[in-house]
Amino acid sequence: MKRILFSILAVIAALTPLPAQNSKHSSKEYGNALAQIKVQNSNTAAKSVADAKSYIANIVDAVNEDLPQTLPMGMLMTAVNYSHNPECVSYFIIMGDSPVSFSTFSKNLSKPEIKNSFLESFVKNEGVEDFVNALHTAGCTMKVTYYFSPDEKSVSVTFTPDEILNAWNNRNVNHNPTVQEKPQTQNNQYYSEIDESISSSKSLCPMKVDEQTTWTDVKREGNRVTYYYDVIEDGFTISQLRDVQNIIRRNLEKTFSQNALIQEFFKSLVKKNCCLIYHYKGLTTKDSFDIIFTPADLKTFVK
Repeated sequence: MKRILFSILAVIAALTPLPAQNSKHSSKEYGNALAQIKVQNSNTAAKSVADAKSYIANIVDAVNEDLPQTLPMGMLMTAVNYSHNPECVSYFIIMGDSPVSFSTFSKNLSKPEIKNSFLESFVKNEGVEDFVNALHTAGCTMKVTYYFSPDEKSVSVTFTPDEILNAWNNRNVNHNPTVQEKPQTQNNQYYSEIDESISSSKSLCPMKVDEQTTWTDVKREGNRVTYYYDVIEDGFTISQLRDVQNIIRRNLEKTFSQNALIQEFFKSLVKKNCCLIYHYKGLTTKDSFDIIFTPADLKTFVK
């Protein structure tokens, strides 16, 4: 785990293109997940948060035992601190004789693509899942502060719990598939079979999945097919729903394995190296999360 933490610093409810009548079973399974949130015992929830904070504290203590540590590009990590109210894990790094000026470094650090590359590198390391889940459960941010000793200046970058978790959930998604290098007209032809199914499904939107969930849209962007859902946060928040997304995922998988029509659609997705994404957005908090099935995931349901 210590190696993993150092590495970042060195650098549908289940609706697919199916007839509307197939949504009832999925709605029930999805509702079961919501029900589990609503009857959740508050003491259990508190214990979960306490356990997460304890886990984070233990990891931070373990990392500090190996500090200071030299990192690439002449950087020196001197300390890691875990603070409360608000929860935050902070890393402190001295840049030393950096070949990059403070001005250039600060400018680059503020770019979204640089921030995203940090997270992508972090979540792809083996064994990081427990730490990611602990940060999210505790509502804990990660902050990295770089000190330029000659200039006596510093700059920081912060990652929210949701950003970290979303990076983890999206870790296997190919955001730049090679097929995207083809001209757009060829892309449309390449995905024509999938686009026809999507067009058919889109005509059903918006559709109530249950009392609190509405399927609003389905889109293909490159090799990503995404189903969009609006959720009325009545008695729970989208954050709480995210915490039990593994239950929703298992229910989706159960639906996949029992429906031949879904499996036929998956054959098209696998053939074109597409991933399937279920995007849930809370109407009150505007918070959201994704459940992602990679082509390799979908292949397991293709007979």
